[in-house]
Amino acid sequence: MWSSTDFGAVSVASDYGGGYMASTAGASIAKKASTQGSNVPCTCAEILASSQEGDRFISPLGLEFSQVTVLGVIRSVVESATRVEYEVDDYTGSYLPVKMFVEDQDNAQGGQQSRPFRELSYVRVHGHVRNFQGSKHVIAFRIEDPYRWLEDPDSEETVAFVKAQNAITTEYLNRCSHTDKVKKRLKEIWNYERYSCPFQFGPYYYYWKNSGLQNQSVLYQLDSLSGTPSVFLDPNAIDADGLAAVRAYSFSEEGKYFCYGLSHSGSDWSELKFKVTETGDDLRDLLKRVKFSCIEWTHDEKGVFYCMYPEHEGKADGTETQANKNQKLMYHLLGSEQSEDVLCVERPDQPAWIIGAEVSVCGRYLLITYHDGCEPNNLFYYCDLAAVDYKITGKLDLIPIVDQFEAVYEYITNDGPVLTIRTNLNAPMYKLINIDLSNPDRVSLYAS
Repeated sequence: MWSSTDFGAVSVASDYGGGYMASTAGASIAKKASTQGSNVPCTCAEILASSQEGDRFISPLGLEFSQVTVLGVIRSVVESATRVEYEVDDYTGSYLPVKMFVEDQDNAQGGQQSRPFRELSYVRVHGHVRNFQGSKHVIAFRIEDPYRWLEDPDSEETVAFVKAQNAITTEYLNRCSHTDKVKKRLKEIWNYERYSCPFQFGPYYYYWKNSGLQNQSVLYQLDSLSGTPSVFLDPNAIDADGLAAVRAYSFSEEGKYFCYGLSHSGSDWSELKFKVTETGDDLRDLLKRVKFSCIEWTHDEKGVFYCMYPEHEGKADGTETQANKNQKLMYHLLGSEQSEDVLCVERPDQPAWIIGAEVSVCGRYLLITYHDGCEPNNLFYYCDLAAVDYKITGKLDLIPIVDQFEAVYEYITNDGPVLTIRTNLNAPMYKLINIDLSNPDRVSLYAS
């Protein structure tokens, strides 16, 4: 268990076993080394591709180093009783393994924090390069987080920093003789009509169109492929600055209703709104606090499944920096208030998980996926809606199909209880498999 002490200065001597076992002698060497000599600024790629000559490492370009400084973002954190292992990414190649040993506060270096750094923290690592069984890593004697203040976009320091950076950029662009030419040329090559492929829902056809320089594309509706198009949804009319965008949309099974997620100023947060396709009228239904969400209609067109997050302290306009937790899958019945929505799925034991939902093409099954943050591999569950008579009144009983984060599993279609799934399990280029819900252990390759 971690105490409230800082991390101490540590390094690795040749008798360390590559940095996997701490020793008193090694620690004393580290303290001396961390105050003497100089750090060489390096990239992760240079360190990982370097060759070793004695105590020195030499990059492919001839840079010699043993004590280095690396700037990057932390991609993973593994804690143990004696050390913390990080993977640091500076976007030059593979992640760099970084190990830091825990010592009493008396041995701590200035500028460190008392707890392990979190994933996605931007850090400056000072340490010694080591090679253990052909695997290079850095034993850190100091890890700094000098950019923490930038995590608060509204602080005086951050506002001043952004203002100063903008002043530099603006001054450069204003005196650059090519700025107006570039701007003019960009408008010329971007100013052309763009269309999506037409698609049909219910009795109507739809397509997206941008006349050229519109901030957002417009959704048009037609009675037939040869009919006269009319504007069905124009995000530009919602916000004159063009900052309102449709992030997702879904038509009900027979095309009677249209649900769309509207975000503002590039935020990941959306509000779900609803329209009647026959008249174009807006319904009064409004769903808020929606993020990373599906929009899945039940086949009776009575309501939708969607994902939302609970209220949290601070802002919720897309500029907040804290991670959202405890996503919930809800069911909204058209014509009701959001406060009346039914909680269908939640995982309070896994607050970082993201929930996905999809109603099968036959309308009988609700297929649920869990993702651990942004990781592509997922778990796969289902609920037989026929078992609850297609009435969504409370939490759903989910049956596991895949309960390990071993691969990607994506629903394609189904024939009765037999699901066709796209997966990369033992197939880097993906493959289609069939899973029979009446016997989930029986998996077969898809055969057309």
